[in-house]
Amino acid sequence: MTAALDLVDRAPLPADVLGEVRAARTAADAAEVRILELALEWAYAHPAAPGAAHPGAAHPLTGTSAYVEPVGRLDEDDVVAGGWFDLPQVAWDAPAAFAAASGTTTAAGARLIRDVLQLAHRLPRTWAATRAGRVPAWRARRVADAVAGQPGDVAAYVDEHVHESAGTVGARTLARMVDEAMLRLHAEDRELEQLAELDRRHATLHVETLNHTGLVEMSLRGDYVDLAALDATLDEVADALADPRLADLVGLAGCATAERKGVRRSLAVGVLADPAAAEALLAAARSGEADARSSARPGKRAVVHLYLSEAGFLGLDPVARLGGAAGGSGLPVLVEQVRDWLARRDTHVTVRPVMDAASTCSSDRYEIPDRLRQQVLALHTTCIFPWCDTAAEACDLDHLDPWRDDGSGGATASDNLAPLCRHHHRLKTLAGWRVRRLCAGTYLWTDPHGRTYLRLPVGTFTLDPESSAAGRLRPRD
Repeated sequence: MTAALDLVDRAPLPADVLGEVRAARTAADAAEVRILELALEWAYAHPAAPGAAHPGAAHPLTGTSAYVEPVGRLDEDDVVAGGWFDLPQVAWDAPAAFAAASGTTTAAGARLIRDVLQLAHRLPRTWAATRAGRVPAWRARRVADAVAGQPGDVAAYVDEHVHESAGTVGARTLARMVDEAMLRLHAEDRELEQLAELDRRHATLHVETLNHTGLVEMSLRGDYVDLAALDATLDEVADALADPRLADLVGLAGCATAERKGVRRSLAVGVLADPAAAEALLAAARSGEADARSSARPGKRAVVHLYLSEAGFLGLDPVARLGGAAGGSGLPVLVEQVRDWLARRDTHVTVRPVMDAASTCSSDRYEIPDRLRQQVLALHTTCIFPWCDTAAEACDLDHLDPWRDDGSGGATASDNLAPLCRHHHRLKTLAGWRVRRLCAGTYLWTDPHGRTYLRLPVGTFTLDPESSAAGRLRPRD
């Protein structure tokens, strides 16, 4: 009883816990503001070279631009296009070292530098409130992002109307405020800007969301009329799949009819992937004359890159991996799930020759043959630069030890090739970043300022100067 009373006596009061939480949050907010200040100092310390040619995207209304990235995109969000105009020009290679030291991707570091330049140069009232502690850094960056790429008078309008409430204003309110400013100040140009939005239409399969269930996500952005028509067709196919005779036409008898409509709509996407099967299904549904005979040959095709361990070949490992082999870097999926895919009657599956990802393939030419390319992509799922998560398929395959025509350089071989996205490829080639391959999937990077990073299949580690002598690594993702 005495021990229990002692524990009660020593337990902190709820008010004390909440007070410490508030103090910790205040300290964290102050630290985030300090990071913004340091990012501003870094930008000022790394201006673009005088007279440098900057083929970056110009603002559609003013024709002016500022620039960070010379070729290609930093990531799918493209932090460059339209967002840097009317700001001080920053050296194209400046964000990488700052981002690496912060434990973030280059694109995230570039966006942070862009946001603080927006605050300091185009949102001075909001920036002053942020430095005074009245606006959290993340909310200030939300305002900066809202005006990125907008004319200067629009930024000034938003700054005037939001700086006192920036600590509480929401994203929708900001969007409406920018729209109002554009309508008031640039009514005719607003229509042109809305037309530019058409370039943002996309249909993207998010392979990184694949998990052991075999399910994956896809996102669409398009004209309302087109997507509304697609939505109606999905409804029609889903309703048809509720009839077991119609479901059998597309090889889904027994697996679609019992599902709720939302699930059948998902299955309907797969039916539409085979236009001939979809046409037959809809024709039968509309005529009311269901033909119970199954399609003789599927028109839908899928390519799956599957990697099995030695135990998997013997049936002793229930898990396979999609799109990666080194260090377990691929997406895990149950072998039983793969068997289900192979057994589907509505999809044609092609089995390619087995490739040993552990062997070394090579070529005596600079050009990379397809089999060698596939092996390198099997060993890596992303760009090998610290913290970069750009898909390997979207990257250049870089000769780590450069190729030379006289034969004195590095070989075109799987142990000398690795994926680098275009931006990080240029950093390695032109900006003083150095990389050394330690073993399959493991790379040691050194930035131009002497800081080092260890990139493994599982993530990136910072080699802190004060701790590396003791052999300690500090993970940052």
